[in-house]
Amino acid sequence: MSHLRVVAPGFLTTVQDLGRFGHGEEGISAAGAADPLALRLGNGLLGNPEGAPALEMTLIGGTFLFERAATAVYTSGRHEVAMRKDDFREALELVDAIVEARAA
Repeated sequence: MSHLRVVAPGFLTTVQDLGRFGHGEEGISAAGAADPLALRLGNGLLGNPEGAPALEMTLIGGTFLFERAATAVYTSGRHEVAMRKDDFREALELVDAIVEARAA
C-alpha cells in the first residue's frame, strides 16, 4: 500500500470521485470531480476503476510526499508540476519523492 503525506494542501485541494447520481429529488446534488474526463483518464492510466477517488487541485496546487513506492499520474489543468528526487527508477514511479504543483 502506498502512503501519501500532504505537506501543504494548496487552496481547495479535495478528494473527488465521479459523484452520486439519482438523489436530486432528495436535494442531494451529484457533486463529483469538476473534470470527470481527466479523472477517468488518470484512473485508466493507473489501471483503477474509472470512478476511483483522486486529489483535485483548484487554483493553487499543493505539496505531497510519497513515503513509499508509488505510481502517480497528473491530468488536466494549468499547473506546473515539479518532482524532486535524486534517483527515479522510472518516469512515473516515485520513491520518497516530493511532488509540488503550482498554478501556471
